[in-house]
Amino acid sequence: MKIKFSTVIVDLKRSEEEIYTNFGKHTKKSIKKAIKEKLFIEESKEIKEFYKRYLKFYETKKLTPSSLEEVEKENIALFFCKHKKKIIGGLLLQLNHTKEYPAAFLNFSYENYWKSCPNDLLYWEAIKWSKRNGYKIFDMGGCSLKPRKNEVGITIFKRKYGEIFEYEKEVSKYFYFKYKLVNSWIVFHKINNLLKNIRNNMKGVYQNVPN
Repeated sequence: MKIKFSTVIVDLKRSEEEIYTNFGKHTKKSIKKAIKEKLFIEESKEIKEFYKRYLKFYETKKLTPSSLEEVEKENIALFFCKHKKKIIGGLLLQLNHTKEYPAAFLNFSYENYWKSCPNDLLYWEAIKWSKRNGYKIFDMGGCSLKPRKNEVGITIFKRKYGEIFEYEKEVSKYFYFKYKLVNSWIVFHKINNLLKNIRNNMKGVYQNVPN
C-alpha cells in the first residue's frame, strides 16, 4: 500500500548565490538580522548536549519528542546556533548515504531569542554545508499540505525556503490505516500523541536526560 507524502526541498545544484537570491525578501532579512546580532553557527558532535536541550524545549511546548535511541541510530550532522558562547538553538540533519540529500530531523531554539532569527541562520548554514559536502538537494524535513493549527507556523517557515515536493512511499497495512486515521481525524491525532507520551514516560525518556 502506498501513501503520498510531501516535503519542501532546496535545489543544491545551483550556486550559493542563486539559492540565496531565490529566497523571499523576509527570509533574507531574517538571515541578515541574525548575522547583524552576532549569532553564529558551529558544527558539533555533542549529540547528548543537543538532545538534553531539545527534550527540554519539547517538554516546554508540550510536544512529543523522538527518543535518544532514535537519534543515536541515525547518521547525522549537528549544528548549534550561538550568541557569544551561549547555545540558543540547534539543528540535527539525517544524512543520506547515497550523497543525494540530507533532511532536517530535529530542531530547537529558545523563544527569548526568536526575534534574532536563530532558525533562519541555522537552516541557511545547514543548506550551505550540505552543498559544500556534495549533496544535490536539501530536504526541509517534511511539510503538510493541509497543516493543522499547531503546524501552520512551521509549514510557513519551511515553504519560504524551497519548493513543495510530493512523493509516494510503500508502507504496511497497519501503518497505512493508522496514518489515515491520525491525519484525517483530530481525535485520533490527539490519541496518538497521548499514546506516544505515555510510551515515552514508561521508557523514562523525560527522566533519563543525559548529563
